Amino acid sequence: MTDPTTIADLCRRFGLPLGDAYTQDWVQEVPEAWRTPVWLDRYLSALESDALDAAAIGGLLALALDVSNDLLEAGQLVERAWARLSQQLVRWPAIARPLVADWALEGEPLEDCFALTGLVRAIEWG
Repeated sequence: MTDPTTIADLCRRFGLPLGDAYTQDWVQEVPEAWRTPVWLDRYLSALESDALDAAAIGGLLALALDVSNDLLEAGQLVERAWARLSQQLVRWPAIARPLVADWALEGEPLEDCFALTGLVRAIEWG
């Protein structure tokens, strides 16, 4: 889970709504306007920039995974975007492995999983 200070920093950086006292899972509650291929590109560019601390990387990876799942379900996740995201996941294994484990749902049949599950299960950690 991303801490409130990191969430506030990411919201400021990207102009995202912060949520309110009832927000329980900020990543899932980011509105549709910020869950597009254009916004995913912005999140990935920030991850590639080397200008983030570990907490921000974790929050942004979590957001990028969630947005990627939505885009994949809608048929809008392009191979290049997934390649960029998976590269960032592998780049930050200590941060990314717990996030990937949540999406991988190991032991569950793929038909009962997220759209993104097959892709995250295929990540090669090197």
